[in-house]
Amino acid sequence: MTENKCLPILLISTSGFTCVEKFLADLVEDHQPADGIDTSGSRVWRIQNKYYRADVRLLVWPDGVPPPPYLGGRFEAHVIHLRVNEGEEEAERRAMAAYAGGGRPHIRLAVFEGPETDGLVAWGLRRRFELVPLTSKAESDDECGADRARAALHAHMWPGLERVDSFGAICRPPDSLSGSSDEADEDEEQWGEWEAWGLVGAAREARGALGAEPDAERRLRAETLLQAFLSTFRPRAP
Repeated sequence: MTENKCLPILLISTSGFTCVEKFLADLVEDHQPADGIDTSGSRVWRIQNKYYRADVRLLVWPDGVPPPPYLGGRFEAHVIHLRVNEGEEEAERRAMAAYAGGGRPHIRLAVFEGPETDGLVAWGLRRRFELVPLTSKAESDDECGADRARAALHAHMWPGLERVDSFGAICRPPDSLSGSSDEADEDEEQWGEWEAWGLVGAAREARGALGAEPDAERRLRAETLLQAFLSTFRPRAP
């Protein structure tokens, strides 16, 4: 398994570790005692579905604890947990603390126990956080709580993910291909098609979030994505 320090980070900001234990157990679908998750270390969560698998470092950060020294460039997802008596003020404080080091997570979720107030909705729109109620509404069939958070995290293209094909085998990037040159060419073409599919999905995921960005940043990110997309169809060096 990849060393923990190299894994992408899923950060969960909360008022205290004990209040988030049930949500974490439901999220990772593991109802054993969560002794492996604390503020000084991390737990490796293997996200696995019919398309891919990826190892993610799951890190809980309670209020009042100094920021972890390794919360840096691989900060991919941020979940803010709000208790029943907490709202947009606590959410903003936890967001500011997490982003003080320059992190810009691709996935932003705020799971909340209390009511969905106008202030919280406005904060979510401004900060581009998806609001996820921890209890379902009687008039809604939408997913909520850990189920919705898990679905959003599964939809992300995590760094270091490995594709799982329909036969349960692993399809790795071209650098790790083996076998005859014909087989390698065919596998490389399949990988390029899947990589392009992933970029299209990433563009679709980012489209809404980019609407509030400055024009210069939107142009830069669009150009970066276009170059990545075109590179998947360029011939690779032997």
